[in-house]
Amino acid sequence: MIFYITGNKVNQYGASDPLLSLPTSQVLVQTGHPQLTHLQNHQITVDGRILEDVVDRHQATRINGEIIDYFPAGPAIITLPLTWVLTEAGYDLVDPNINMAVQNRLAFITAATAFLLIFMLARFWFKPWSALGLAVVFFFGSVIFSTLGSAFWSLNYTTIFNLAVVVILVYKSHFIKDDSHQVSIGVLLGLLLFLSFFCRVSSVAIIVTTLAFLALTDFKQAVITGLTALFCLGLFVWWSLVEYGLILPPYYGLSRLDDAPVAMWVGILGNLFSPSRGIYVFMPWLILPTVLALTRPQLWKNKLFLYGFAWFVIQLIIVGRAVIWWGGGSYGPRLLVEAMPAILLIVLITLDESRDITPQQSKLVFLFFIAAGTISIWSHSWQAFFNPYTAGYWHDAAPAVVGEPTQDLGPYFEWSAAQWRADEHMVCNLDQVNYQQRILPFENSLEPIQANEVVHFRADKYQLFRERALYEVVQGERLSPFEPDTGNLALFEGMYVFKGGGRWTSCPTSSIYFMVDDDSLNDQLMLNIDLAALDEQQVELRLNDQPIASLLVTESQQIHSVQLNKSDFQIEGINRLELIPSVRRQPQVEQDGIIFAGPLGVKFSQLQLTN
Repeated sequence: MIFYITGNKVNQYGASDPLLSLPTSQVLVQTGHPQLTHLQNHQITVDGRILEDVVDRHQATRINGEIIDYFPAGPAIITLPLTWVLTEAGYDLVDPNINMAVQNRLAFITAATAFLLIFMLARFWFKPWSALGLAVVFFFGSVIFSTLGSAFWSLNYTTIFNLAVVVILVYKSHFIKDDSHQVSIGVLLGLLLFLSFFCRVSSVAIIVTTLAFLALTDFKQAVITGLTALFCLGLFVWWSLVEYGLILPPYYGLSRLDDAPVAMWVGILGNLFSPSRGIYVFMPWLILPTVLALTRPQLWKNKLFLYGFAWFVIQLIIVGRAVIWWGGGSYGPRLLVEAMPAILLIVLITLDESRDITPQQSKLVFLFFIAAGTISIWSHSWQAFFNPYTAGYWHDAAPAVVGEPTQDLGPYFEWSAAQWRADEHMVCNLDQVNYQQRILPFENSLEPIQANEVVHFRADKYQLFRERALYEVVQGERLSPFEPDTGNLALFEGMYVFKGGGRWTSCPTSSIYFMVDDDSLNDQLMLNIDLAALDEQQVELRLNDQPIASLLVTESQQIHSVQLNKSDFQIEGINRLELIPSVRRQPQVEQDGIIFAGPLGVKFSQLQLTN
């Protein structure tokens, strides 16, 4: 089941944070260095972007003039043996299609490994069938699967290392009562803790709590574990100094916690209870163990329980303080995945300590887990992977800038916009509200277009990475920080899919927003718009709520011209051009060459106003 879902999922996140991990790994195999500068003109995404397009825009950055992956080097280095095998076999991991395919296989491997470790952990307290049932709920019904199975995130390895740490600590607590294997276990724990940090800097939570736990239970082993981790960190620092001239690469710094746009409590409450990021919403089976834990004082004397609780609290504080506490483009509380081993430890200990309940109460507990587990499995094993509206659609429609200066918390706290129940009506309405209330009022996000100037389907290229670009626009700056001489020529509502040199409409009505330059336009002018469709159909055009044309759009790319007057435009304000296709359908891979699960209307490539 894990293999099928990870290999056939509709929602792909491989072009997000993990995009450059495998190309970096391949470059390390080929050159021994992580710099990607020589690939700057290579296509790296299936929608045609080259490496240069993502430099300084969330995925890549420059150090000493060289392009590197912004995200942790750990996954790329740990994957080197597999990368060497694939490279020797002739696979090019820079190729976006091969990159995505290998990411899917790594997602399967890491997800399956996580499931086995969760089952092993449950077996310390429960018999095989009970442990298996709990493992199914804990894995298929949690953010562990919906995250690890969706792409090759840095979280994939981190979660496995963290689970392994917990399994070792519980095994040691249950079966090792003397000093035997003290050194070997200490070295192994130190290595795992470092590897967790190597892949994910926020793993400082498990490092601090594990060392504290060992210091209280086995001080000598704490010293061995700490020295091992410190030695590995020293090697990493040496490598970083050689390759980057920095003590640690940029991702491992504290700057990610410095500029949070909202108060920390917002991120904490959001990751606990919000409709689109809360763990209690996405994993309702957690509610009963929480109630049981609060009613059993003896649990708070259990050192393993306190260890898991302290780890989770620290992780929650780190996530709450993060610049993007909602985790960007993801499903549910992705940023808490690395703390899920702590949560599972707390739940297992709580359930074990609750065996004194009556038979009637046991039945109620069983029925609750069946009901809550079924809902969670549907959410994390179906909605997360096969409902396209919970992925790219929802993320594109949801505002990525929340908090200061508008104090806008976006849709994350709105039940009407809950991600797990997203559908076409929700995301199209959400996108419209987002533009009308959160983007368009800041007119500096648009640059007036001149007569004869071509407005390309990527004319909003500074809007595509809203987490960084738009935040600086709403702070009062005219443009994004990437190229100070250029702004957005247009903004696109309800148009999410890029394929075949264009941008497809995804809602019943999709809109293009733009401003015009009064001085360059004559009283009469032509609107030239380049459109195509999956099937021949009529497409209605409306400008500022007024119908201006009904066009016959075919499968072939064609420029359609509509005569207009300058008075049809809002000279001082923002213009809205609506595209209303008469037919929308599900694209077919064999027929249309588009892998997508939602219905599409027409493809927009460019428009131009000519005198």
